[in-house]
Amino acid sequence: MRGVCVDRPSTSKRALIARLLGVGWFVALMIAGGAIGGLALDRWLGTGPILTIAGTLAGLAVAVAGMYRMLTAVLGASPPPGSPGDSPGQSGRA
Repeated sequence: MRGVCVDRPSTSKRALIARLLGVGWFVALMIAGGAIGGLALDRWLGTGPILTIAGTLAGLAVAVAGMYRMLTAVLGASPPPGSPGDSPGQSGRA
């Protein structure tokens, strides 16, 4: 159609969207992977749902930690004070 103006996202917006989608997939795969791994171990060892629950919680912990690292990199946030990436001589205080 001629005369119709369609706003297309800029390349930087597309890159941001792609990275945020990647974060979402990472979270989903880590939680599902932990649950499926725990379920497989439960079936193999003949235990109750305890390893499925433990695997899901482990996947959730990995997902949260990874999501935090990815989002701080994507959004350009500085690390919180006292974290390993924060050097003591550069606290920003005079």
